[in-house]
Order: sequence, then structure tokens, then C-alpha cells
Amino acid sequence: MENSSPDVLTMSIQDACRVVGFSRAKMYREINSRRLPVRKAGYRTLVLMSDLKAYIDALPPGGPSEAKP
Repeated sequence: MENSSPDVLTMSIQDACRVVGFSRAKMYREINSRRLPVRKAGYRTLVLMSDLKAYIDALPPGGPSEAKP
């Protein structure tokens, strides 16, 4: 990944996929549904680190659900 510095502000779609473990298709679904905002810099599509963190923080918690007796 080209963005390994802790001071990184943006990353490519490809790098964002690696960071969160999403496929490219899943990442684009989240972007197209406007759940994950992106920025354009010429032809490049960039994800702000702060937006990616906010997106992840807003996801519902996972784990085993409580079984009803």
C-alpha cells in the first residue's frame, strides 16, 4: 500500500478496499449509495481517511446474537 504514513489524509479506492477488507464491487456499492463519500482530484477518486473511519464507526456491531429461550 502506498499510503503507510500516519499523516495520510486520503487514499485510493484500491487502498481503501485493502484497509477495510472489502472487494472493489462492495466499495463502489457503498460509494454509489452515498454511504461512503469520496472526493475527485482530476481523474482520481480519493477517500478521506476521516470519512473512512466515520463510515466504519457507523457500521452496526457484529458478533453472535442472543438466542431467545
